[in-house]
Amino acid sequence: MEFETITYSDKTMDYEIVEELEKSKVPIFMVVSKKTKKHYAMKYYPSVNGYPHKSFRNEAKFSVLSHPNIISIVDKEEVASISYNGEAMGGSYILMELAPFGDFSTLLRLTDFSNDEKLVRTYFHQLIQGLEYLHSRNVYHLDIKPDNLLLGADFKLKIADFDTSYRGGDSPIRSKGTRNYRAPEVKQQRVVNPPAADIYSAGICLFVFKTDCFAYLENEPVDGYDLSELMYRGDPTFWEAHKQILKDRVNFSQELKDLFMSMVRFEPEARVTIPQIKRSQWYKGSIYSDKELAKKVSKLLTDAGVLEQN
Repeated sequence: MEFETITYSDKTMDYEIVEELEKSKVPIFMVVSKKTKKHYAMKYYPSVNGYPHKSFRNEAKFSVLSHPNIISIVDKEEVASISYNGEAMGGSYILMELAPFGDFSTLLRLTDFSNDEKLVRTYFHQLIQGLEYLHSRNVYHLDIKPDNLLLGADFKLKIADFDTSYRGGDSPIRSKGTRNYRAPEVKQQRVVNPPAADIYSAGICLFVFKTDCFAYLENEPVDGYDLSELMYRGDPTFWEAHKQILKDRVNFSQELKDLFMSMVRFEPEARVTIPQIKRSQWYKGSIYSDKELAKKVSKLLTDAGVLEQN
C-alpha cells in the first residue's frame, strides 16, 4: 500500500495516512506511525482563511483529559499540511487513540446489543463514569449521542468529539447539540446548567441503548403521539405509546422507567445528579466484568462479521 505523507512546520511527520475513516467537513483518517507501526485516528481540520479552525482550537483544549472512558488525544498540531488523493490541504490535526470497532450507532445497528439489559447497564455505567470524570474537571460535552461514543480496542465505551464542548469559565457555550438527543435548553442555546444538559442526553442514550429507537422525534408526532410532551409530563401514556411502537419487543422495568424519567425532565434543575443516578435501583443492578464484556462483545462483533472468527 502506498501511503500519503503528512507534513507540519516544513518537516516530515512520523505519521502516514492509511485510509479515510469518515468523510465530512472535518475528515478523520487512520494513520500509522512510521517508527512504531502503531495505528491512530487523526481528525484533520482545514484552515479557515489561513487560520486554524475554531473547532480545532476548542477540541485541542481537552487534550489533557485522561480516563478509561474518554478517547485519548495523543498529539496535536496547529499548523500542518496533508496530501491525500493528490490534493494538498492546509490545516490542523488532532491525533487520537484508534477505536477499531466504530461507534455505538454501528454497534446498535449491526448487533442485538439492546436485547441484553446487563450489557446495556454495563455501557451506561461507563458513560456515567466518563461524564463524572469530565464534570469533576469542569468540562461538559454537550453533544452526547451514540455517534460520539466509540468502542475502544479494549471493548470499553469512549466518549469522543469535544469540538463543541465547554469548559467552565471559557467563552459562551457554542454547542447546538443533535436533534432527538439534546436537552431543550441546548436546542434553545440557553444553557445555564451544563451538567444537567449532559445528564439529559445520557438519559436519551440509555433509552436508545435499551430499545434501538428514539425516545421521541423533535417537533414531530410518532403514531399520533407527541412523545416529547408526554415524556416531559412524566405521563404513563409515554410508555404505553412505546409499547405499541416497539410492538411489545421491549420490557421496561419500573426501575428503568424511574431512572429515565428522572434524567430527562424539562427543567434542568429538576433532573437527577450523577450521584443520584448511581444510587438508583436500576443502576445498581449487575454488570459485566471487563473480561466478560470483552468476551460478550467480541462474539457480537464476530457474529455481525465485524471481527473474524478465531
